[in-house]
Amino acid sequence: MSEKRRMRTSEEMFPVVEHWQKSGMGKQRFAKKYGIGYGTFQYWCSRYRNQGADTAVARREVLHVAEPVFVPLQFTEE
Repeated sequence: MSEKRRMRTSEEMFPVVEHWQKSGMGKQRFAKKYGIGYGTFQYWCSRYRNQGADTAVARREVLHVAEPVFVPLQFTEE
């Protein structure tokens, strides 16, 4: 009896790619740790690189997530 492969979507995988980018791990190690086939992970990294940045921006707009804001610091001498 063969196991049916599950189809993954960009909505599911782009956040995983973003998590990998922040992790500091290599692709192979990250994929193994999270049970993702290396070839599959390579594919999604490539898709993300080609269209992910635009999708990630759109997703933040849909979720109304604000971009990081820098607050100027004022120092006083004591």
